[in-house]
Amino acid sequence: MKVNSGHKAAICAISWSPHFRNLLVSGGGHLDYQIFLVYHMSGIINDLK
Repeated sequence: MKVNSGHKAAICAISWSPHFRNLLVSGGGHLDYQIFLVYHMSGIINDLK
């Protein structure tokens, strides 16, 4: 798995999706305010600001 989260601060939460296989979700804290959806098999990162 390629690590390139794009977070600007510490990641405060990370979880695998219970509904979509191979989808990892990470969320930043109060200095980052970003949520990223990472598709494990392809490495595609989607940013939800």
